Amino acid sequence: MTCFQSYEWNELLYEEWKAASYQQLFCELYIFTLKHKNEDKIILPLLIQKHNMKTKWYGRKRGLFILGHESYSDYLNAVYDECTDEMFEALFNGIKAAFRNIDCIFTDIRADTKFNRFLCKKDVKEIKENVSVTVSIGVDKEAYNEILSKHTRQNLRTALNRMNKDGLDYALKTLGPIDDTVLLNELRAVHIKRMKNKNGSTTDLLHKLSAMIRKSVCEYREKHNNIIYNSMQYMPNSCLIVVYLNSKVTGYLYGLRDGTIIRIMQNCFDEKYKFYSPMFRGTYDFILSCYETCDVTAIDFTRGNEEYKYKLGGIETKLYTYII
Repeated sequence: MTCFQSYEWNELLYEEWKAASYQQLFCELYIFTLKHKNEDKIILPLLIQKHNMKTKWYGRKRGLFILGHESYSDYLNAVYDECTDEMFEALFNGIKAAFRNIDCIFTDIRADTKFNRFLCKKDVKEIKENVSVTVSIGVDKEAYNEILSKHTRQNLRTALNRMNKDGLDYALKTLGPIDDTVLLNELRAVHIKRMKNKNGSTTDLLHKLSAMIRKSVCEYREKHNNIIYNSMQYMPNSCLIVVYLNSKVTGYLYGLRDGTIIRIMQNCFDEKYKFYSPMFRGTYDFILSCYETCDVTAIDFTRGNEEYKYKLGGIETKLYTYII
């Protein structure tokens, strides 16, 4: 399991779900537990969507989903320690008895988990694949640089040269939990701007209307009941890496420390500075700093196959969605 199965993160997920009143009209939260000799062996929080409320822009179709689905939980899983396939089967039988004729739609299950090994043996309707990408931190910074392509190393140098040539003062800060309202608002503004750009459309009127609705939904979620900003303030294992150009917040990485691994949930930057590749350079410099602190063994960039993850030496882990 990962930090996304921790009690503290699930508490934030619960608060996020509870505050979204529109969800509770058609969705209930159940927590299933399997006991053996009066000891909890498996805990599985499930969202029960009894009616299809899926639209093009938001909503959820009918099904049983693990709490954290379509949130910032990059890896979903039951919560367990030592357990067997027979225990998982008993749990499934209990779920099936409680909610007949509703599909289990379990997304983002890591390949290297007991839960995945159990699910892949089930009689499933459909299996979908996704990937996450992780950069391992070894013992030798020079060896890390050697695995990067010549083109990547040149791009990293070019990013720094462009900043220097145009008189931009580049700085990188690594922070834990923060209570700085000004900084939080700056980070939020960068992310909202980035989301609007990604959801923009310049084609026909229908697509422009669709883009406008998506942007409105994204901005509302950023400003209300935002689990990331709650996490930045209250999760003790928060890890925030901020890039500044001339003392202005230009981009950031945000994630959670999970033992000696950092799980990154957000990576965004102000596209006004795209020419300088601030987060590509910033991410690289943060990776190098981990070689010096010696308390991090990997940077997990979680879901998605974005190109920068591979350029920085990332290796894939398979994620699976099961419809049962």
